[in-house]
Amino acid sequence: MTELYLIRHSEPIRDGVEFINTSDFQQERNEKGILSVRGEEKAKYLSEQDDFKNIDYVFSSGFSRAMSTAKYIAFNNNKKVLIDDRLGERLFGVKEFSELPERFEWKQLENHNYKMPDGESFNEVKIRMKNVIEEIVDKYKNTRIVALSHATAITCFLLNYVDFDIEKKEMYFKGNKVFDFSWDAPEVFKLTFDNNELIDIKNIKIDYV
Repeated sequence: MTELYLIRHSEPIRDGVEFINTSDFQQERNEKGILSVRGEEKAKYLSEQDDFKNIDYVFSSGFSRAMSTAKYIAFNNNKKVLIDDRLGERLFGVKEFSELPERFEWKQLENHNYKMPDGESFNEVKIRMKNVIEEIVDKYKNTRIVALSHATAITCFLLNYVDFDIEKKEMYFKGNKVFDFSWDAPEVFKLTFDNNELIDIKNIKIDYV
């Protein structure tokens, strides 16, 4: 069996940063976003839980908040953080979030092909997330793996396998509810694979002190 923990990054800083002189577009600012002080504390606490002992590989997207979460688990297990940009968040395709249409997130949930001209649809993210996870699982069979990613990217990956009640915003795997979209940061999903077949999904809630 292969165990892969697919984790949303820890709590990012929201109100403590103001861009007063930068040429970065929204996408670049989004990728550079750091963890809050509380987010650092939560990431460290997460790494100390029993689930994250004896981890064989630690993967992360290239976003700062994901790498900054991964570093604690990697440090505790004496591993390197392996960066794969395919674990990154969905691309919005706009220079500023103000350019997004109203109800953009909901429209993407309703229509998995909906996107901005230079952005990504849910279907596109579903494919790249499925490809990277399947590649990791196939290469590192019978190991314990952590992969740091992002809420929408993780949602898209899970949509490859779950039944989704869009009105209730609930996900079901083999008839069992596995997630209710009450996102925390971090948020943890334990995926169990038998060879390359996903046989179980568990949403693990951490009680942060």
